[in-house]
Amino acid sequence: MPGTTTSLEAFLHLLNGQIGSGILSMPAAFGLSNKIGWWISNCVNLHPYNRVNEYICDELELPVQDYEQVAELTVAHGPPTLRSWAKTARFITSLFIVASQLGACAVYYLFIAENLKAGMPLYRTMANPKAFARPIVGVVDLVNIIIISLNFLLGLLGYLKYGDDVGASVTLSLPNEPIFQSVQLMYAFAVLMTYPIT
Repeated sequence: MPGTTTSLEAFLHLLNGQIGSGILSMPAAFGLSNKIGWWISNCVNLHPYNRVNEYICDELELPVQDYEQVAELTVAHGPPTLRSWAKTARFITSLFIVASQLGACAVYYLFIAENLKAGMPLYRTMANPKAFARPIVGVVDLVNIIIISLNFLLGLLGYLKYGDDVGASVTLSLPNEPIFQSVQLMYAFAVLMTYPIT
């Protein structure tokens, strides 16, 4: 019914709808992303970087440099008209490295937010619909911040604890002791009972 759902109720509905048992797979995802990310960066970034790094270090008789230093040295010893841009090249390279690390999170965040704002009946039932998609403090953004944070935190902690041996679900990596077996059973029961509701 239009105009009856409070912002808190909408927040709790969205949170309930988005959080699920997939969060238990985040430690395994961390392990896989580490391997996949290494392979992609090796193919796309490291080969050209290594060639430039070897060349500039051989020419200047320097030890191996990092990305920012290679960018600065390359421009500083490149065409004379560009040499004054050496420090700028170093800064831009640092900026791109940070942007690439944040990019994956931002794309995921925008994808979820835009899709929620599009075929969502909860929006139409809110007493204050403007609070639904308000930037940062709106219902959608707060839910996404919490979901992304929980996924990241559980993935990181689970991967740090179990490493590459982590199971597809972190509950499968728990020790084979009665207390942990009871946790596995309770979680399985909770998922079984609540999945049809969401």
